[in-house]
Parts: sequence; C-alpha cells; structure tokens
Amino acid sequence: MKRLQEDTMCKMAVLGRGSMRDRKKEEELRGSGEAKYAHLFEDLHVEISTFAAPAEAHARIAYALAEVRRFLVP
Repeated sequence: MKRLQEDTMCKMAVLGRGSMRDRKKEEELRGSGEAKYAHLFEDLHVEISTFAAPAEAHARIAYALAEVRRFLVP
C-alpha cells in the first residue's frame, strides 16, 4: 500500500467494517459513538485523496483507481 501511494502520489486508507486487525478493538470503537469511527459502520472501502492542481489531481486519482482496481477485481 505504501508503494502504491508513492507511485500514484495519492494518500490511501482502507476504511469500513473489517478494516482493523483487532476485531475486539473495532467493536469497542464502533460502540464509542465518536464521529471519527463512523466509517466502521460502513462496508469495507478504500479512500483515495490527493492535493494538486485540478487537472493533475484528476489524473493522479484516475491512475490510483486503475491501480487499486487491479487488486479488487478477481
């Protein structure tokens, strides 16, 4: 994942139910009600973000999506 982030110049995060290694801790955080853990109620997903001029940002995210899709589609 780190190499993919470096190659695409985008920040990526795996979020959602099942995104944490420790299931017990995930359940605790889900029950805490804090806004920053609200993603734990959603399905598993990847968040991709970048900071650049609009045209460059669009190109970076398109490239990142193409690379991530290779790992998601069997």
